[in-house]
Amino acid sequence: MELVAGSYEQVLFGFRVHREPATSGDREVLLLNLANSQGTVTCLKFYGSRHLISGAEDGLICVWDAKKWECLKSIKAHKGHVTFLSIHPSGKLALSVGTDKTLR
Repeated sequence: MELVAGSYEQVLFGFRVHREPATSGDREVLLLNLANSQGTVTCLKFYGSRHLISGAEDGLICVWDAKKWECLKSIKAHKGHVTFLSIHPSGKLALSVGTDKTLR
């Protein structure tokens, strides 16, 4: 299970919970500061364990390297908020929905 939450201070928290035998002590907490990268994050979607796609109030979509926490690509996709993201199983296509009433 994955839980990703953002704050108005442009901080993104990500938690990944694995059900493993009680002998495992591997726990992971991730913190990402988006101060210079993107407006308030409105939706997130992981693709595998390496990439995260974020959508924001400013219409920007970013593709993140989830290991290094750096933005690999940013796209101004909407004139309004990004409200939903979906990624094709191949990872080669994504769909975004915005408050500007468009699909991209």
